[in-house]
Amino acid sequence: MVYDKKRLNVADYSNLPSRLADLIDRPTCRNVYDWHEMGACDNGFECSECGNRVEDYEGYRIKGTFNCCPKCGREVVRE
Repeated sequence: MVYDKKRLNVADYSNLPSRLADLIDRPTCRNVYDWHEMGACDNGFECSECGNRVEDYEGYRIKGTFNCCPKCGREVVRE
């Protein structure tokens, strides 16, 4: 795509470094849920950073995997 000089201005690039840094240095966490704990479900989630815990107390299996923490938004990395 070719851009006309008149359409580009410096303000369009003023926040580019911080936007790139957000993509490169994304905050991460790990799932530290202990399913051996008494009464724990099979596949819960506990964020290593904010401590948010997601589990099903009725014994049903939570479907899917956690790619990010629902509370703090950090990306979940696998160990």
